[in-house]
Amino acid sequence: MIVRSHFSFRKAILMVCIAYYNKKVEEREGSLINMNQYGYQQYKTQSINTMTQAEMLILLYDELIKRLTRAEIALKNQNYTAFDEAVTRCREIVRYLSSTLDKKYAISHELDRMYEYFQYELSRLSAGRKPEVIEEIKPLIIELRDTFKEADRINSANQKSK
Repeated sequence: MIVRSHFSFRKAILMVCIAYYNKKVEEREGSLINMNQYGYQQYKTQSINTMTQAEMLILLYDELIKRLTRAEIALKNQNYTAFDEAVTRCREIVRYLSSTLDKKYAISHELDRMYEYFQYELSRLSAGRKPEVIEEIKPLIIELRDTFKEADRINSANQKSK
């Protein structure tokens, strides 16, 4: 696998993401998390603890795509605060993806170059607030996510046949 096997670190990052998201939801609603939401939080935490590396990687790509979509919508609505938050989160996810690459594989260097490109484009997006930048990088990220999904599917099929 390309990503280092620091399961606990990745799980901690994902749990922080979930906590951050729940905090934002709580702030927007202006209320405390009730018992049903607490149960849902436990369910999400348990889901993360049982994910494979590939599932966690795909989840990060899904989150990146979701944040790009939020940035796109916020830009259309001229909600620049939400736009900046979404782009900042995108940059954090790409930075994390880059930092978890295992450099002993040749493909890791290519992925790192791609992540550098994404960082550059996200910086352009943040500075220029041009939706064309999202239109350029979003399909690339979707294609990369789909490639990892396919690789995971093939890997899972190979492991089942053994």
